[in-house]
Amino acid sequence: MNDTALATALITEIAYASQTAPARASELVHLAHFAQLPTPAISAAIDGHRTHALDELRMDAYRVIAVEDSKSTRYYEVRATDDHRRIVGFYDADIARDAARVLNSGIPEVAVSVGDTLR
Repeated sequence: MNDTALATALITEIAYASQTAPARASELVHLAHFAQLPTPAISAAIDGHRTHALDELRMDAYRVIAVEDSKSTRYYEVRATDDHRRIVGFYDADIARDAARVLNSGIPEVAVSVGDTLR
């Protein structure tokens, strides 16, 4: 199962649980936030609007994750969503988010291949 299928299943479960089992829905919402699903999709699912939630569920090809090295230094990696391959890393979260946004707009990976030199 790929990331899109998992996200779709999670949003569907939230929409169903919000109507039938609010405690379960709350647990699923925490999981959705942890998985970095878009907030509008989560909100629509909580309201029970599955179709709208799925419309809001935009799966980008690249995402930013926070990583800490062995010395507790935090940095941010842009990774491919489908295979979790590291594309580039930065010490600044805003720059990493900008790089992911640029990649998600269709610019080739080689355009942002130069990042910060990470340990």
